[in-house]
Amino acid sequence: MDTVQFDALNAKLDRVIDAMATHGDVQNLQHQVDTLGSEIKNLTKAVEGLVKLVTDMQTEYVAIKMQMERYDRWFK
Repeated sequence: MDTVQFDALNAKLDRVIDAMATHGDVQNLQHQVDTLGSEIKNLTKAVEGLVKLVTDMQTEYVAIKMQMERYDRWFK
Protein backbone atom coordinates (compact mmCIF):
# COMPACT_ATOMS: atom_id res chain seq x y z
CA MET A 1 0.00 0.00 0.00
CA ASP A 2 1.59 3.23 -0.96
CA THR A 3 1.71 6.39 1.14
CA VAL A 4 -0.90 8.28 -0.91
CA GLN A 5 -3.55 5.60 -0.36
CA PHE A 6 -2.67 5.40 3.34
CA ASP A 7 -2.98 9.18 3.73
CA ALA A 8 -6.35 9.17 1.94
CA LEU A 9 -7.61 6.31 4.12
CA ASN A 10 -6.29 8.03 7.22
CA ALA A 11 -8.10 11.26 6.26
CA LYS A 12 -11.36 9.36 5.71
CA LEU A 13 -11.03 7.61 9.05
CA ASP A 14 -10.37 10.95 10.75
CA ARG A 15 -13.58 12.36 9.23
CA VAL A 16 -15.55 9.31 10.41
CA ILE A 17 -14.13 9.53 13.92
CA ASP A 18 -14.83 13.27 14.09
CA ALA A 19 -18.44 12.67 13.03
CA MET A 20 -19.07 10.02 15.70
CA ALA A 21 -20.87 11.01 18.88
CA THR A 22 -18.88 10.71 22.05
CA HIS A 23 -20.18 9.50 25.41
CA GLY A 24 -20.22 13.13 26.55
CA ASP A 25 -22.31 14.12 23.52
CA VAL A 26 -24.85 11.41 24.32
CA GLN A 27 -25.01 12.44 27.98
CA ASN A 28 -25.48 16.08 27.00
CA LEU A 29 -28.26 15.13 24.62
CA GLN A 30 -29.93 13.00 27.32
CA HIS A 31 -29.74 15.95 29.74
CA GLN A 32 -31.35 18.22 27.13
CA VAL A 33 -34.12 15.68 26.52
CA ASP A 34 -34.75 15.37 30.27
CA THR A 35 -34.86 19.16 30.63
CA LEU A 36 -37.25 19.44 27.70
CA GLY A 37 -39.50 16.77 29.22
CA SER A 38 -39.56 18.67 32.51
CA GLU A 39 -40.43 21.92 30.74
CA ILE A 40 -43.23 20.22 28.80
CA LYS A 41 -44.59 18.80 32.05
CA ASN A 42 -44.55 22.27 33.64
CA LEU A 43 -46.28 23.80 30.62
CA THR A 44 -48.92 21.07 30.68
CA LYS A 45 -49.63 21.77 34.34
CA ALA A 46 -49.91 25.51 33.62
CA VAL A 47 -52.33 24.92 30.74
CA GLU A 48 -54.41 22.56 32.88
CA GLY A 49 -54.56 25.26 35.57
CA LEU A 50 -55.73 27.82 33.02
CA VAL A 51 -58.37 25.45 31.69
CA LYS A 52 -59.66 24.93 35.23
CA LEU A 53 -59.82 28.69 35.80
CA VAL A 54 -61.72 29.25 32.55
CA THR A 55 -64.12 26.43 33.38
CA ASP A 56 -64.72 27.88 36.85
CA MET A 57 -65.32 31.32 35.34
CA GLN A 58 -67.81 29.87 32.84
CA THR A 59 -69.69 28.14 35.64
CA GLU A 60 -69.75 31.34 37.68
CA TYR A 61 -70.92 33.32 34.66
CA VAL A 62 -73.81 30.91 34.07
CA ALA A 63 -74.82 31.13 37.74
CA ILE A 64 -74.72 34.95 37.68
CA LYS A 65 -76.68 35.03 34.41
CA MET A 66 -79.38 32.78 35.88
CA GLN A 67 -79.55 34.91 39.03
CA MET A 68 -79.85 38.09 36.95
CA GLU A 69 -82.68 36.50 34.92
CA ARG A 70 -84.48 35.66 38.17
CA TYR A 71 -84.06 39.23 39.42
CA ASP A 72 -85.26 40.54 36.08
CA ARG A 73 -88.39 38.38 36.25
CA TRP A 74 -88.95 39.44 39.86
CA PHE A 75 -88.67 43.14 39.01
CA LYS A 76 -91.10 42.76 36.11
